[in-house]
Amino acid sequence: MHYVDSDTQKVRSYYPDFLIKKQDGSYVMIEVKGEHMIDSQNVRDKKEAAELMGVSAGIGYEIIAGKLAAEGTYTREFLF
Repeated sequence: MHYVDSDTQKVRSYYPDFLIKKQDGSYVMIEVKGEHMIDSQNVRDKKEAAELMGVSAGIGYEIIAGKLAAEGTYTREFLF
C-alpha cells in the first residue's frame, strides 16, 4: 500500500509486518514497532493509510510494542 510521508510529502510504499487470518475468516494487519517509535509521525502516517485501506477491505490494523512482542505478552482475541 502507499502513504504520504508527512516529513517529505512523498508517496512511499508500506508493508505491514504481518497479515493474520482470524478463526472467523477475517484478517488483521499487524505492525510491530519499538516503543520509542510508536508515537512518531511516520508511524501515524502508515497507520492512517493502513486503516483507510483496511476499512474498505474489511481488514483490521494493530500496532504492537516491540517489547511486548518479544516477551510474548501481547494478547488479543485475533492472535488465538
